[in-house]
Parts: sequence; C-alpha cells; structure tokens
Amino acid sequence: MAKRKKYSKEFKIEAVKLAKEQGIPFRKAAEALGVSAVCLTRRARELRESGEYAFPGEGKLDLRDAALREAQDGLAQRFISSLTVMAYGLAPS
Repeated sequence: MAKRKKYSKEFKIEAVKLAKEQGIPFRKAAEALGVSAVCLTRRARELRESGEYAFPGEGKLDLRDAALREAQDGLAQRFISSLTVMAYGLAPS
C-alpha cells in the first residue's frame, strides 16, 4: 500500500491561491501540482470556511475545537461531581 503524501500548510494555501488568482479550474491546477482535484477542492473549502484555522495538521484539533473540547470536559467533570454528591453525599476527591 502506498504511503499518503503529506503537504505543508503553506503548500495547501499557495495551491488554492494559485488556482483562484489565476482563474485556473481546480482540476487543471491539481494536475499541474501533482495532487488530486478532490483534495484541492477540499482544501479550498477548508480554507474558505476556517480561514487561519485551516489545516491544523496531523489529526490535531484547530484552536477553536480544542477550546470547546476543554470546556466540555470541564463541564462534564463538574456534572459528575455534582451527581456524586447528590447520589452518595460524597464530596469528590
């Protein structure tokens, strides 16, 4: 099985910019860059939707998602603590 190619955030941004600024269809730009048209189209959508938060890299959450996850974890811990106190009259340790 072939290894997946990894491209830097800068490459992804420049590839999208190149196609958009020069008015080249993504299919032709992707062919010239050696990437799939589907990949280039997806990168353009991610860049449009997430702006500076696009392409956080290797399975990492972008900063907004990480902050939300942290807030949810804290809320869940407080909820569990309050249930423990209500159910057993025990203070959390």
